[in-house]
Amino acid sequence: MADIDSYDKLYWKNHQMDGITFCRWKHNEAHYGYDTGADNALATGLYLAAASYRFSMSRNIPNLNKMLDTLRGIHLLTHITPKPGVLVRLAFPLEDSYKKIGYDRNNHDETNTWTRRRLEGTLYETVTRFYYTKTTRDQLTGIVYGLAVAWNAINAKWRVTSPQAEKVENVRIIIKEVVNDLVTRLQETNWSLKDHTGFVGKTNAHKPNKQLRYALLLLQSRVNGQEKPKQYKTRMKLFFKFIRLHTFYYGLTRNMYAFNLRYMIAHTLYITGEQKGAKKWLDRLSKYTKSEDNAFFVYIEKACGLGVSDERMKGADHQYNRLVESGGHNSFFAWQKEKNKAASNGTNNRYGPNIDIILSYWLKKNYNI
Repeated sequence: MADIDSYDKLYWKNHQMDGITFCRWKHNEAHYGYDTGADNALATGLYLAAASYRFSMSRNIPNLNKMLDTLRGIHLLTHITPKPGVLVRLAFPLEDSYKKIGYDRNNHDETNTWTRRRLEGTLYETVTRFYYTKTTRDQLTGIVYGLAVAWNAINAKWRVTSPQAEKVENVRIIIKEVVNDLVTRLQETNWSLKDHTGFVGKTNAHKPNKQLRYALLLLQSRVNGQEKPKQYKTRMKLFFKFIRLHTFYYGLTRNMYAFNLRYMIAHTLYITGEQKGAKKWLDRLSKYTKSEDNAFFVYIEKACGLGVSDERMKGADHQYNRLVESGGHNSFFAWQKEKNKAASNGTNNRYGPNIDIILSYWLKKNYNI
């Protein structure tokens, strides 16, 4: 079993900057640099979900602070550009940026990751930070998932003490602002994650799919105290009604990265009020992932009321324990990897933030699995 507090302390010490998640490079047990990998927004949303589940289990000030500090990071990711609601992949302080992450605005070496990003027009600066755009729906998926879990955690029935009251209200304010600004911006751009200059990548990954759009709109209706949105409701009914037709291609690839995103969206739909449809979708997803023993997937299935066999649960727990025993993964999130790669530790001294361990632990605890 994981010493979950030690993983969490390590996360806050080495794997976040301004509440935003980063992988790190390590040599002789000393962390010496932040990684340039760009799934930071997605991973930050996942950590927010983990912190929110932890707070649900123990509603104290330290756990509330973890939520609030991560939400401030997400607010930065959605408000650092001149246009509120534009989601960026990452942001990082300019001070000592070359030493910490290899960024130097005067570096013109095209083998440097940041130089290449600047030349393609996706890297920008404010007075105190630089930030990277070229955002895809993957990043939005993690952000929306984390915000949905956080909203449920902070609005469950519990007695708010006086020292907590201001922080709780700040959590609500940030979630509402981020959600509403995301929706406003996406509706302005016809549901494109184009940046403040209008830049998008060469693929359609800047366009959230209808399931993710509906999940975000459902979340917005909850934070604003409104009825369920009518937009995309008909499309989603058809998606769930003809779920086999809409998901037949899932079996053509063993892409765990894509399945990881689908599980997050399905869980978001479930906790924002679309339980029946989400369960149908998860049931289909489980058919394609049953051989993976993926702990994150199985725990979500169980959390959403699907029947999970003892054998499947045993396999998921075994994979989770393998990940813990391996010392963590070198990526942002091990559960987006195939079964035989999920428990492999850092290559080239690159170390992940262990959100895969932390989130799975608190997800399972929160739903008493």
